[in-house]
Amino acid sequence: ILVIHGHGDPAHNRMLDEAGEYFHETYGGEMVNLFGYLWAMPLTDFRSTEERGRDGRAEHATMVETSVILALHPRLVSRDVKRALPQTGESLEDLERIAAAADWPGYFGDPALAPAALGRKVYRQWLEKGQELVNRILAGDDYRTLPRLAELGADDPADAAAVAVNDQMEARQQRWLANRATEPRPPR
Repeated sequence: ILVIHGHGDPAHNRMLDEAGEYFHETYGGEMVNLFGYLWAMPLTDFRSTEERGRDGRAEHATMVETSVILALHPRLVSRDVKRALPQTGESLEDLERIAAAADWPGYFGDPALAPAALGRKVYRQWLEKGQELVNRILAGDDYRTLPRLAELGADDPADAAAVAVNDQMEARQQRWLANRATEPRPPR
C-alpha cells in the first residue's frame, strides 16, 4: 500500500509512518508513507536565489506549492494570486507571527511569483524520486533504514516547535477519547 499525500507536518508524517509499521508488524504487508521518505531525500529547490529570498521558507501556498497546483489544476488557483502581496518568513516563528495578524490573507511566501513551469519541474522531480523509491521497495530493499521526514524534524527547532504544538493537540484528543469511552452511548 502506498500512502500518497501532500502534507509536510512532522506529526502527521510520524502518524502515517507508525500506521505503516503497525500494518507491517501486524499483517506482514507493506504500507509506505511515500512522501514521508520522498521529502526526506535531497531535492532540488528550483527557485532562483532571488525567488528564495522573496518567497522565504517553503510552506503553505508559497511560490512552490502554488506552482504545483498551477501545473496540475490551474483552475483551482485564483487569478488574483498575481496580485498577492508577499507574506515572507524565514522561520516557523516568523510564519506564526504572520499568521497571527488580523489581516493575514491565508498564505505564506510570495505566490504571485508562481509559474506552472516551476510546478511541473517540482512535480516531475517528485515523480522520478518516488518511482525510484517504489522500484527499490519492490526489489526488496529495506526502505525502513532510509531517512524519514518525521525524523528530520527532531533537530530543527522550528519543526520541534510544531511537534510540541501537535503533541498538545494529540493529548487533548486522547483526553477527549478517554472521556468519550466512559460516556453512555445512545442505542443504535
